[in-house]
Amino acid sequence: MDLDVPHTEPQPLLPVLKPTLGRTKSSQRMRYEAEIRLFRSTFGSLEDVRLRLGLSQRKICQLLLVDPSAWTRWGRDESKVPPHIYRALEWYISLAEKDPGRSLIGSLQKQWRSDLEFANGKIEDLAAELRTQKGVSGTLTMVLGCFALVFVYFTFFR
Repeated sequence: MDLDVPHTEPQPLLPVLKPTLGRTKSSQRMRYEAEIRLFRSTFGSLEDVRLRLGLSQRKICQLLLVDPSAWTRWGRDESKVPPHIYRALEWYISLAEKDPGRSLIGSLQKQWRSDLEFANGKIEDLAAELRTQKGVSGTLTMVLGCFALVFVYFTFFR
């Protein structure tokens, strides 16, 4: 017993929506990316900025507090550079433009040294004051001890 069923072409299935591999971007992230594009169009690549500041790779890494391997990695793929690095570089460029005669690293190191010397002086002053107060409190303790002995002597032995 044969059933005569007409053979029809299978209907194509609806396309399956695949999830995107990247995560969605927040408005803040999109703003950072726009600032980075503006920075790159204004100042060029990271290497261009480094040369503009007149710094070696080692010095710029010290200035930015990053490992030299990170700088090398960012040089190969600038899309991986964190936004705060671009912001710091922009500040350093503006500092260098305000006072072009000075070395950026040198002026910062001089400022840090003077701040450190000031802080060390304050620490020494506080330490001297503390030693003086210990001396006063030691003397005060001795005087009170003498009064206590005199009090005990006149109270119990007289």
